[in-house]
Amino acid sequence: EYRHGGRQRLALQLVQRYDTTREWHCGCDMEQLGSTERERHLTSCVFRPVGCSHAGCTALFSARYEAAHDGSCEFKVVRCALGCKESLPRRDMEAHVAGPCAMRPA
Repeated sequence: EYRHGGRQRLALQLVQRYDTTREWHCGCDMEQLGSTERERHLTSCVFRPVGCSHAGCTALFSARYEAAHDGSCEFKVVRCALGCKESLPRRDMEAHVAGPCAMRPA
């Protein structure tokens, strides 16, 4: 059985070996960086893991995909699609426009 650290190292090695175009990793050799450079890289790398900021969402993804997730997150609070000025989680929009929305067509 691999411990968590062993799985992470193996996953990193596999990604580095097969992702030659660097689509899924930055290729930075963290062991070659000084502590200040490593800290700067960990807070700015587009591949750093980030969690969704919307209440109730537990999604974890690379910072690179934060905008894409935000555009489809079911927990993001958005304005009513019909313009009634209500704000509600995206996942509740369909029920809102079909039911209590004041702007729902008769």
